[in-house]
Amino acid sequence: MDSTSLTVTIVDKQVIGDVAFLDLAPTVGRLPIFTPGAHIDLHLPSGLTRQYSLWNAPEEAGLYRIAVRLDRQGRGGSAGVHALAPGTTVTIGAPRNAFALERAEMVVLIGAGIGITPLLSMAAELHRTCRPFRLHYIDRVGKAAFRTMIQQAPWAAACRFHDTAAGRPNAVTLLAGCGADTRLYLCGPAGFMTDLRQAAGALPIAPLGIHEECFTPPAVVAGDTFTLVTARDGRRHLIPADRTIVDVLRTAGYDITTSCEQGICGACTTPVLSGTPLHQDLVLTDVEHASNLVMTPCCSRSQSPELVLDL
Repeated sequence: MDSTSLTVTIVDKQVIGDVAFLDLAPTVGRLPIFTPGAHIDLHLPSGLTRQYSLWNAPEEAGLYRIAVRLDRQGRGGSAGVHALAPGTTVTIGAPRNAFALERAEMVVLIGAGIGITPLLSMAAELHRTCRPFRLHYIDRVGKAAFRTMIQQAPWAAACRFHDTAAGRPNAVTLLAGCGADTRLYLCGPAGFMTDLRQAAGALPIAPLGIHEECFTPPAVVAGDTFTLVTARDGRRHLIPADRTIVDVLRTAGYDITTSCEQGICGACTTPVLSGTPLHQDLVLTDVEHASNLVMTPCCSRSQSPELVLDL
C-alpha cells in the first residue's frame, strides 16, 4: 500500500437494475476532499484495480459514492464490485481528476449510460455556485439507474432525459445553444463521444472547450520497435512491437506508478524530453497531445526512433 492509499468501509450498498451503488466511509480519520469529475482507484480483493468516478456532491464530507454497472462481458472488475457486501473494508486511492470542471458562461453535460456518474458531481457544484448548465442523460429508461435521484435533485429542471429505446438522440438537439462561451463535457462509450465531438466541431460557432472521459480503453496500435532513454540514469531500452514501455521498464527494475494501464486514468503520465510520442490514451487533452510534452507510457509508444522520458 502506498502513501496515497486509503482504507474505507462500505457503509451502504444498493442495487438498482444492473448498477451497484456503494457508499464508502473512512475506517479511520477523514477522507480527502475532491473536485467535480474526480475518480478513485478501487483495489478489489481479487487483486484487480479499477477506476470509478465519484458521483456525489464534493461538499458531502465524509463519504465517497460510486456506481458500477455490471458488465458480464468485462474483465471481472464490475463483477468484483457487485460481489462486495456492506461492512466490507477495501483499499482505495486518493481522488484524482483528469476531467476537471473549468470556468465558462455555460456548461453542457452529456452522459451516456454509466457515463453519467462524473457529470452528477459537476451538476451539483454548478447548481451550488449558481452557474448555468444543462445535463443530458442518455440511457434506456429501464436501465437509467440515476433517473429517480436526478428527478429529486434541486437542479432537476436542468436535466433532459433521452430514452435510447426510442433511438439515439440527435446531436443537433444535444448541442443546441452551444456557443463560444460554452464548455462541453462528454462521458460514455468512445464511439458516442467521437460522434459528438465531430458534431460540435462542425458547429458554426465552436464551443470554448470539449472535455471527455471514457470508460472504454482505446484500441492500442503495436507500432514499430524504438529506443527509449530514461534521462535520469541515461540507460537505453529497446521497446519491441509487442511490449509496452511500462512492461519493459518494470522488467529492468524501474518502479513505474500505474493504475488502469489502459490510458484512461492518467496515473502514469510522464514528461517527454525528446522525441515524438504516438499517443494512444483517452485521458490527455488534445492540447497535451499536440504539445508532445507528456505521454502515458502504459499504452502509448513512439513515432520517432528514439524517445527520451524524464524517468
